[in-house]
Order: sequence, then C-alpha cells, then structure tokens
Amino acid sequence: MLSFLRRYQRFFFIIITAVIVTSFSFFGSYGALTNKVQDDPIAFTRIDGKEISLSKLHHMQRFLASDQIDKFLIGGMSGANGLNDGVVRTDILGTGIGRLLATEYLGALLPELKIRAQRERRYTPYVHPSAPFISAETIWEHYAPQVKATYDALIDANDPLSADAFAQRTLLYLAQTSFPQQALKQVVQMQEKAYQWIEPDPILPQRDLNLFGYHSLENWFGSRFLTLVSEFVINAAAEAQKHGYSVSKEEAWSSLVSIAKVNFERLQRSPFLTATTPEQFLRGELVDLGLDQAAATEVWQQVLLFRRYFDDKGSLALLDRFAFDQVYSFLGQKLDVTRYTLSPQLFLKNKGDLAEFQIYLASVAADERDLPLKFKPAEAVPPELAFRSFRLRIAQANKGDLRRQIPVRALLDWQLEEANWNLLTLEIPLLNHTATGRDERFASLESLDPQQRARANTFAQNALIAAHPEWFQEALDEANVEEKEIAIFLAGGKDPLPNLTERKDLIAFLDALVQGQTADYTQSEDALLRLEVLSTAPLQVASFAQARASGSLTDLTRRKLLAHYQKMREADPAPFLDREGNFKRFADVQEIVAANYFSPLSLTDEAAHHRFDLYLEQVRLIGEPIQFEGLASQWQVQEQREQMSRGQGLDELFELKEGELSRLLSTQGHLPSFVKIIGHRTSGTVDIAVEQAQQALAAEAKRELMRDLLQIMREKNGIKLQEDA
Repeated sequence: MLSFLRRYQRFFFIIITAVIVTSFSFFGSYGALTNKVQDDPIAFTRIDGKEISLSKLHHMQRFLASDQIDKFLIGGMSGANGLNDGVVRTDILGTGIGRLLATEYLGALLPELKIRAQRERRYTPYVHPSAPFISAETIWEHYAPQVKATYDALIDANDPLSADAFAQRTLLYLAQTSFPQQALKQVVQMQEKAYQWIEPDPILPQRDLNLFGYHSLENWFGSRFLTLVSEFVINAAAEAQKHGYSVSKEEAWSSLVSIAKVNFERLQRSPFLTATTPEQFLRGELVDLGLDQAAATEVWQQVLLFRRYFDDKGSLALLDRFAFDQVYSFLGQKLDVTRYTLSPQLFLKNKGDLAEFQIYLASVAADERDLPLKFKPAEAVPPELAFRSFRLRIAQANKGDLRRQIPVRALLDWQLEEANWNLLTLEIPLLNHTATGRDERFASLESLDPQQRARANTFAQNALIAAHPEWFQEALDEANVEEKEIAIFLAGGKDPLPNLTERKDLIAFLDALVQGQTADYTQSEDALLRLEVLSTAPLQVASFAQARASGSLTDLTRRKLLAHYQKMREADPAPFLDREGNFKRFADVQEIVAANYFSPLSLTDEAAHHRFDLYLEQVRLIGEPIQFEGLASQWQVQEQREQMSRGQGLDELFELKEGELSRLLSTQGHLPSFVKIIGHRTSGTVDIAVEQAQQALAAEAKRELMRDLLQIMREKNGIKLQEDA
C-alpha cells in the first residue's frame, strides 16, 4: 500500500491542490459577494460634518478609560493605561469642564448614575472587626479630610442625581486618589500595633478598601459618561483644527514615547512590571489597549489638539497683581496653634454610644466626679469590664484544615467499607442501606444531591479524624507559631481565641503553665491549640476604649437595660403589653427603657456630642492639661500642633494674641476642643498665591470656552449620546 502511495504521490498532490484552490476561489468569492453586513458602522457625526466610525470612538474610549495614576495604584500591572497622562482626571474633571458636560447631558447619564447612587447609599466604609474606633471615616478625618468631606456631601445629597451631586462625585473621585486603599491599610496596621490588645484584622491584606469598591473611571461615572467625554474630545479637536491648530503624527507619537519612558522609569521597582525597556513598556500598553501605532497616534493627536485649543484660551486670562496683593494680605494670614482635645476613642457618635459610656462610668467609678479619677477594684466591677492579659506564643490546628487534607481516595474507601456504610446510612437516610457491593454503594453516593453528598463527606472526614488523633499533633508541629497579646474578659464580647468559650477554664490553664512551658489545650473537637505563656498580668479594669472594642460593654449595657425592663414591667405592665396581652419585645421598647433608666440625663445624639464639654471647659479655665496615671489616663487631654487659615469659619481666632486660649470649639463629627495661639504668620509667598489664582482664572476661561463649544455641539448635533437617552 505504501509503495502504491509513493509511486502516485505527485498525482495525488495535483488533485488535492486543485480541489483546495477551487474551494477557496468559490466560497471566498461567494462570501465577498453576499456579505452585506457593515463591519464598522457610523457612531456619530462630528460638528464639522465628518462621520466618525464606531471603531474610532471605541479607540478613544479605551484610551481615556484609565490613566497613569490608575497604573501606579495597581502597581504597574495590566489593566490601566500607562500612556494616558491624565486627560479625563486633569483636563476634563479637574478644570470643571466635566461638570458642564455632564450637566448638559445629565438626562442621558441618569440611568447609570441612579444605579451607582443606590449602591453608594448601601455602602459601609471599613470598620475594624475588633476595634470599631479604627475605621475608614476616622482615618479620613485625620489623614484625608477632603475625602471625608466630599464623601459625606455625596452620601447626604438631597438629590443624588443632581448636577450638584455630580460635582461632589467628581471632587470625591479626585480626592480619593491622593489617599488610596494602600495608604488606608497602612494606617489601620499602624493603629493595630499601637494597641497590643487589639486582634489584627486577619483579612485586611485581601480586603478591597477602594471607595464603594470602584476601580475605574467607568465604575465611578458609568460607560455613557466615558462615551460622552470621548465624543467631546473628538469634536473639540475638530474645532481646534478649524481655528488653525495642528499636531503632526510624528509629534503625537513622540509625545506618547516620552510618556511611556517617564512611566516606565516610575514603575521600575514594581514587581509586576514585566517590561525591561521603555520600548517594551510602550508596546505592552498598546497590546493591552488593543491599538496599533497608527490608531494610538490618531487618538493622541486629537487629545493634543483639544488640549492646545483650551490651554491657549486659558493662558489669555490675566490677573491684576495690585488688587490681589490687597486681598492676599488678609486671606494669606495663618495661625500656628496647639489644639487640646480628648482621645478620638472617646468620641460618642450617638445616644447609643452615650448610653454605653454612662453604663461604663456607673460600673467602674469609685468617686463622684464627672470623669472619675478613682476606680473600683477589678473584682468589684461587672465581669464584662474585667479582664486578664496574657502574652502568648500560639500554634493552632483546625479540624476544617484537616478535613481538606484528606485525599479523596481515602475518603471514598472509608465510605464504601461495609461497617462504615452502615454508620453512614444512619446519618444519611437517603442512601441505599441494602447496597451490598462497592459499586452499588458508590452509585448510591453519586445519586445524592450536592448538599447531601457534602454532608456524607463531612461525616466520613470527622470519623477519620477521630480515628487518627495523631493528625492534630502533626498539624500542630507544622503550624506557624504566632506571638500575640490577648485580653480575656470574664464575660461578654467576643471570645479571646477561636473555639474558646469557657474563659475561666482558659485562665486557670494559662495560670498553671510555667513560663516557657508549652502545652496543648482545647475546649472543642474542632480545634487544638499549643500555647506557651511569655508573660501575664493580674485582673484589671478595662478602659472605655478596650470595653468598646471587645464588644463586652455592649453586652453589659443590654444586660442592664433588660433587667430594668423587667422591673418596669413588674411596676406597671400596661404600657408594655401588645393587643394580644403579651409583653412587647425588648427591641420594640428599648428606647423607652433606656430613657427611663438614664433619667434625668437627656439621652439624645446632641447630648452625646457635647458629653465632654464641661470637662474640657474646666481644663481650659485651668490653662493647661492635668496629668493622669493609670486608668484615669484615658481622660488625658492630648496636644497637637496645627496650622489654621482664614475662611474656615473661625476667623475670630485671628484676633487673639500669642499665648491666649480660644473658647471651646465644637464641630459636628469631632470631639470638642480649644486652641492656644502659638503665633501669627503669612504662609507661602504672594507669587505662589498669584500663580494659584492664575490657574483658577485659566480654568474659568476654559469653562467659558466649553460653554461656547457646547452651544455649537447642540446646534450641529455633535453628540450622539443625547439621541440615545
């Protein structure tokens, strides 16, 4: 057979070639003749009458969707455009052009903005799981006040779909990039280390702390806004050309090469950067964008035309230096002050916090002061406010980890053994208890739904682990040893360690251990711990911050109020009966019970905000903070140097002389405080201020040009988005 094929192979090659050529000729021509589908439809018509294809619009959208700051924030990984130096962020949103554009076409943007507004109002900023006073909002207040202010303004907007709300969205988008999630995580970790009794958040490194979970311009503003901006830039480039502006392809490409070189050098230390030269970086970015050199050059030509047109108009704005000097001599004044206030851990946000604080004081105070300086011994306070502190080395083995390590084959072998099958059918009645062979048993297992099959597997895994206690010991030998300080409260709050609920038993076990000795300990079949005691502390009274963070103070407050509810029902049951004659749930009458319990104290949010006013006023009259020790140090007034400017609503402070104290200052969302004047001065130079004012005037000039351009776009239907709304 092979000799026959070798003998006539040339003949076969000729026949096969003829068939292939004929097929391609016919079907290829047929496809060309019959394919009437337009591959690249028209997206919109530019204000100069030129039709712009959908592919051209998509090129612009992909290029503008992210920029170099996004690239830096993700460490140089793919997914953000390292060739965009900030067109939307700087030239559109930063100048106010974006707000004008969105306001003009707000109706078209509303569907997507509505979805975002609903998500944003459901969003809860990060709160530390074991220390609620460590939260994103408190960190913003101290490290990124602009983020906090604009976040509150956006969430509290009366109409989240209004032009004003869009302006706040823009400001928040711009502000949050100056304090990204990496910075927030670093501050959280820093505060965790500052308090040894705080259990670190185990999943903090993996948590997504980006505001609202947004990672891109499209997440923040929607795809339609990105389309709107893209059409605007393309139209603005046409208007620029009409007025004589030009950018060559060589110039646009050279600009992209320069941007690529700068960003490649900035990302040199990133472990995610795979490129080894600026040229490789440039090519990689184009591949990620799905653009070739010609397409990227065309997009950047249009961006540069838009920029030059608007920048030239902005540069024509002039400033009267003499008039500015007069204003700046007043507004440029600064104050160096020392602010006196309490620890942020004492901030009482609402009446619930106030109730917990008053319960705390009543439970621990040994004198009649507004803020006690003497405290009851630890043995005399409620168990929710007394704790022991231990510094330990801990290794842990969990049954869940052991279950995952059991091979599937070993698990199946156990289930199919006759003796084990009888046990398994008692646990899972749906199994065929009369199955006689491994094949029948396996078929019965396979017939179970996923939930029942998982239950059968868990039962078998637990049986195998019970038969092999040495697996726990082997797991402990291989486990990581962690050194930590734990606070074991006698009652209430969260457990000090997983699967440990009998706290007195745990304390007794740790007290019995000789320092440096290691021993295994468990209170559950689900976990085994290997513990070594490094140091111990006697029973002590918790501070207010410690009791809040552990959750024990919340439990104590509920216990006290429940007991008071019982007394109120016994004294006068009528107000607490429902229509059927049953007592109302505690949750339904909690506020009434609390108001009666704390009477005559006014239990309101306003009272919570001003709880420490009297104390701070006393400190202010004395003239300097009193130094405390021990548990009383939680009332210690803290000092912090600050600089204040005019226009912050406290211009009265500029009338005070050096060394004088201000009145008590109360600000919503902050503890009350007062300041001491250190000195008066003028910050910066007039030249810097003039430059800043010049930039503001230039931005206004650009917005004025934008209004004119919007008028042209309306008249010539240069934006297709409006028709689709």
